[in-house]
Amino acid sequence: MERGRVQTMLESKLQFIPLNQLSYEQHAQLLNIRNLKSIRDMMSDAKEIGLNEHLAWADKYGCNTKQCYYALKNTDQIIGGINCTDIIASECSWGIYIKPNIEVGLASFATYLFLKHLFEKKEMELIWAKVRRINPKTLRFNESFGFTCKREDEEFYYLELTKEAWQERSNSRLFQTLMKRYKNTTYQFMENS
Repeated sequence: MERGRVQTMLESKLQFIPLNQLSYEQHAQLLNIRNLKSIRDMMSDAKEIGLNEHLAWADKYGCNTKQCYYALKNTDQIIGGINCTDIIASECSWGIYIKPNIEVGLASFATYLFLKHLFEKKEMELIWAKVRRINPKTLRFNESFGFTCKREDEEFYYLELTKEAWQERSNSRLFQTLMKRYKNTTYQFMENS
């Protein structure tokens, strides 16, 4: 499929898997994606991480009351990671990274499902994001979901999305296109065990 071309019926199974439910091989796949230079250079912590360090971190911080990190699995492969962190009452931060060769709409669909999950199931009222200034593509991606820039410094844009703004966008062209395009995609948020 040509990158970016709209296709009306894409079939797959998208899973949001808490890190404590990943196999050793799946952790290695996820870490390989995270350690790609093009991905890690856009993160707050851009250093390359070793597998033992990753496994220790995932065991300690994977999912709890303050944060939850998920691997994104599409049908039979790990395609990236998505998270909510800094959970305080009804607010949290979010982030995502996806393998570079994944169809562009799938990242948007996963984002739509995740933000919807945070607002509707986790009852968040405010979600924020921190985007490196050298990453205008990610800034535009967040803005397409309704995030607005509240402040910036030399290194980052600081974005916010309120539940009210999310609900106002629920009938947006982007969301309707995603729902139509991925109507044959099943998805599952696996519970932390």
